[in-house]
Amino acid sequence: MLTKYLDGKVIRAERIDAGITQEALARAVGVHLRTLCRWEDGSTKPRIRLLRAIAKALARDNMDANSAKPTQSEIVSTAMLEAVAKCGITQVCMHDLAYLQLVFEECQKDYVPFTPQLARALLKAGER
Repeated sequence: MLTKYLDGKVIRAERIDAGITQEALARAVGVHLRTLCRWEDGSTKPRIRLLRAIAKALARDNMDANSAKPTQSEIVSTAMLEAVAKCGITQVCMHDLAYLQLVFEECQKDYVPFTPQLARALLKAGER
């Protein structure tokens, strides 16, 4: 699930396991080294639109990340994250993402479109 990359500890652990330097990961994702360091130390979190790039860069096998068939969970997560990103929302806490994921899955079951407007409304309602 892509949302695990909102946790800097996960990014750091997977980067080290993959044998990738901070410089190489920052370059692959398209961010400054300082930004990556802030993610890893927990000062900030990556923007939602960068989660797919982080996942691709940390793919440990030599296959192109696009060539592997994604799981249903990854498809759902990607679609949900794209809807949230279209709202212009760049920072979302893990609790809110978990809630949005549940709502998204229910929408899929009932053939109800999960739109950026719905995501925005759900996040706004959660702020109260």
